[in-house]
Amino acid sequence: MLCKKTTARALFALYMSAVMMLSACGTQPPVSADGEVQEKVIAVLGWDEYVEGNQDFIDGMEMALKEWNTRVPIRVEYYNDEGNYDKGLLMAQELTKKSNVAAVFSFQDFEVIDAEAPYFEEAEKPLVAIQGCYEKTLERGLKFVFSSYVSSKDMGAAAAKYCANKGIQRVACCHTDTTFEEDEIKGFCSEAQAQGMTVTDLQVGLDSSNSLERAYQRWKTLGAQALYLCKYTETESEKDWIFRTIQYIKERDPDFLVLGDYSLNGPEYLEKYGKDMEGTAYPRPYSVMEGEKSKEFQDKYAELYPDMLPVGDGAYQGYDMTQMVETALQNKGEKADGVAIRDFFKAEGGYDGVSGSLSYSEEGKIRSTIEYYCVHGGTFVMEEAYE
Repeated sequence: MLCKKTTARALFALYMSAVMMLSACGTQPPVSADGEVQEKVIAVLGWDEYVEGNQDFIDGMEMALKEWNTRVPIRVEYYNDEGNYDKGLLMAQELTKKSNVAAVFSFQDFEVIDAEAPYFEEAEKPLVAIQGCYEKTLERGLKFVFSSYVSSKDMGAAAAKYCANKGIQRVACCHTDTTFEEDEIKGFCSEAQAQGMTVTDLQVGLDSSNSLERAYQRWKTLGAQALYLCKYTETESEKDWIFRTIQYIKERDPDFLVLGDYSLNGPEYLEKYGKDMEGTAYPRPYSVMEGEKSKEFQDKYAELYPDMLPVGDGAYQGYDMTQMVETALQNKGEKADGVAIRDFFKAEGGYDGVSGSLSYSEEGKIRSTIEYYCVHGGTFVMEEAYE
């Protein structure tokens, strides 16, 4: 197991060496008439430092590759765009021209994914946004773009369903004026209306103690019982402010429900503020249905990567996404292409993975029964899922 502090460059070099060795083992790969090996590639595209930060996903991919022994050999190639918009687009265009690239797993910024999506559509190569993309990207009618995380509108709708199941009737919302967060609010408000709830206040910003105090007094006056808080953060101080906001509210009314999104994923902040966040919840971006398969996967992962426990959602995701690509290719053999992968991902029957039944809607959204993380006793635990 590589140390978490291993540099991205060293990590990729060592890992790619291992993957290429795996590709060379087992069943002999099919050979074309001119003797060329018909090998398939899953390209991982994104800033290497960011990809390294998602080590559990890479571990899951590695596990899937180790278990793959078939007539269709597959390996992984990494493409580092250094977090640069223009370089990311150029790399995307180059990948669409590579005949052996079966699918692309992107860890890129949502703006880049939105701009490059048409390239993959024209080339009929599946582009999987591993940590999501803009709603507008999914609403463009593209057939080869997939969001492997719960979409922004679905995230907001899930938060509203959680409120409804907790008996909340009046709720306030606070968000940043950023695309993803605005779409979360749209999803929340639409579902809140469907559930018969009243959204009493929509607040943009809320970045100072004075503004927070005024907003809180307004919410109480309006009879709000809950707050949906979804704010984009770039700095540690911005992230810290989200948790301080929750602390402020909970100190004044422990029964006031606060819901958030992925921005609440921060163990170091939870350790600092968790004791003051009882009941705070957020929809799980990638849900894992517990069962025999997930338990077996957990045991295998623990044996291979004891330093990475507990098993993160990314490990399940990396394993299942890779297995889905592999299975789609295997089903079509030498005739496998991007269309085969697209059709397999969107099959209504779904794929029975270690994280549950997986499939994607026609617009590329992952079909999922959403679970929830909820703070109890200072730590996040899983709560029930609502259809």
